[in-house]
Amino acid sequence: MYPNLFGDFVKGSDLSLYTERIQKGILLHRKIDDYIDRHPITLELAHFLYPKLPKITGIAIDLYFDHLLAIHWNKYHATPLKNFIAKFNSIEEDHSLFPNEHFWIVMGKMKAGEWLNHSDTMYGLTKS
Repeated sequence: MYPNLFGDFVKGSDLSLYTERIQKGILLHRKIDDYIDRHPITLELAHFLYPKLPKITGIAIDLYFDHLLAIHWNKYHATPLKNFIAKFNSIEEDHSLFPNEHFWIVMGKMKAGEWLNHSDTMYGLTKS
């Protein structure tokens, strides 16, 4: 779970600092981002939103898609969303595997604010 999220915090192509498992998560994250960012529907949505949200269009789209995934979670994953989030929140944090302070700050805020617990609500989308 963490390696896929960690992809947002890793820049460049040299991933040799990370274990093979984390490298796979980073690369999967990048493939998904690339696919979504180039999809015609995403491009159309970005074109529509850009005048109103010029600096955060991509972020707004990502958050909305996360919201849609949370709403329709049971179509894509056998584990109920609340159980999946509980497992995510219970993972032992190993800072040596993910050497990026900003990542851990964001993870701390996500857990403390229970961001994922509200991802399927309009409140959560607005808060994000």
